[in-house]
Amino acid sequence: MSHFRSFALIALWLAAPAFSCGAFAQNYRAKWPSEAKVDAALEYLKDSYGDVPLRINCKAPNGKAEIIICADPYLVKLALLTARASFYGTENATRQRLNRRSKDVWSVPKECSTVECIYTSFKRQFDVAGAGPWNPFE
Repeated sequence: MSHFRSFALIALWLAAPAFSCGAFAQNYRAKWPSEAKVDAALEYLKDSYGDVPLRINCKAPNGKAEIIICADPYLVKLALLTARASFYGTENATRQRLNRRSKDVWSVPKECSTVECIYTSFKRQFDVAGAGPWNPFE
């Protein structure tokens, strides 16, 4: 086998995960809310909940779920929206304003190690927070 052919086979083998990840990203996004819906929901909640921060430090992600989320700007937006929607739902249920820095209301599910688990967690938070024009899952 020539060196060129060996190199080409190794290059294809190394590139395979990237191709499968791209296909996977397109696959999981098919059932998720569109990015336009997520952007519209963030805009809707901006005035009242714009001070609720992202619950993840993407410069130093902690755990598999945060690594998965931080690798995709769309998931980062959805994580921010999920945090803000959780505050919305909790404040409306309790009729009390919460400390916007509190991590007691919602945080990234540490037990998640797959995109499917993250999807389920985000969707569950929106189901709990209630319906509204800011809910991109509706």
